[in-house]
Amino acid sequence: MERVRALDSILGSWVLDAESRVDESAINKARSQLVDFVGIVLATKRLSQAEQFAPAGSLATPELTAFELAARSHYLDYDDTFQAAQIHPSGLLWAALLSSSEADGGRLLRLYAASAELFCRMAAAVIPQRTWFLTQTLGSIVAATAHAVAERLSDQAISDAAALAYMQASGTKQPALQPGSTSRRVYPGFAAHAGVFAARLAASGMKGPSAWIDGPAGLGQAYLGDPGYGERLEGALETKDFRLLPHIYAKPWPCCSLNLPYIAMLQELKAEVGDLTKAQVTLYFPEEDRTLVKPLAQRRNPETIPDAKYSIPFVAALTMATAEPNLAAWSHNVLEDASIRTIASEIRVQQASTRAVEVILRGRRLVREETERTLPEWDPARINAKFAQCTDYAGIESGDGSAILAEIIAFDSLKNVRNGITMTEIREVLGLAEA
Repeated sequence: MERVRALDSILGSWVLDAESRVDESAINKARSQLVDFVGIVLATKRLSQAEQFAPAGSLATPELTAFELAARSHYLDYDDTFQAAQIHPSGLLWAALLSSSEADGGRLLRLYAASAELFCRMAAAVIPQRTWFLTQTLGSIVAATAHAVAERLSDQAISDAAALAYMQASGTKQPALQPGSTSRRVYPGFAAHAGVFAARLAASGMKGPSAWIDGPAGLGQAYLGDPGYGERLEGALETKDFRLLPHIYAKPWPCCSLNLPYIAMLQELKAEVGDLTKAQVTLYFPEEDRTLVKPLAQRRNPETIPDAKYSIPFVAALTMATAEPNLAAWSHNVLEDASIRTIASEIRVQQASTRAVEVILRGRRLVREETERTLPEWDPARINAKFAQCTDYAGIESGDGSAILAEIIAFDSLKNVRNGITMTEIREVLGLAEA
């Protein structure tokens, strides 16, 4: 039982230890991910009244604030991804941290770096599966840990917070597997809500179950179908460095991350031969991308925007029909655009061992295969440019957007982020009163 008790508290102790070890590189990564998160949340300012998913001004509790922040971070499908485990770390973790009472910008950056690294390690230790959105299933547990540590709860309460979040764990992939639902837009919000609520329950004295990771009905056995998960997680957390944090990738285009290589290859081919709308295009996809292709008739003719962004043929068609599939391209009535649906219906798809695009145009045959360099590298300048695109999309004046960006860049020097212009703008987006 002693090993189980140690395993119960492993997440909180890992974050507390890692927080003290955060180096400058990890801080810079955390800062860039905060820039990305804030920009995306601000971009949702443009949502119509019909698209709102919470009444303005109704988010009076930390867990409801966390829900909306995390939901908005994913709503446009523009949030970052740790592709090795297909999770979206920034949205729900920044939601959990910014809904806490911690106001020191430097500590928030350190806690984010530690929590994001933990999240990536937890997800990477999972045997690949198709049943759960790990962003939601594991994310609620990491969000609970991050929020509890931010609130400086006791070691026991931090452990209880993670266990209570486990009791709320969910995240079925059914909304992705069966077209027609719009709930996939907000699922990280469920994880953030559960995590923050669990931390608040632990703060009030509620005790969580023991052996929640590797017990007979614990996380590994009940959710992941893997009784060995606890042991692998212990091994994954033996070191306290930040080796996975650099691999969290900010999306260059707003859609499911599995679409990104196809967009990049099509953009490269467009640059070489010009208009591809009259070309014969074949997309070669590996098994892991199958759910974005099948059922093919529905993927070619999506009913909802989330379905469209989860469709390889539809996203490819939008890429071919526009300069690039950015926020502006998605903002018009793409689902009603007959030309895009026609292109999508004509694109050929074929399963293969690797991702590739084949184009036949005017007697020429060109092929691009995915490589390590297919996607553009992301650096602070690119993140800042994406932030400017998001604030412009939201209708925020360029001067105001620049002021927000400057504050985030100096976030580690802020002693009370609640009074800053960034949080003021976010509260306005959420319809919340001043803090």
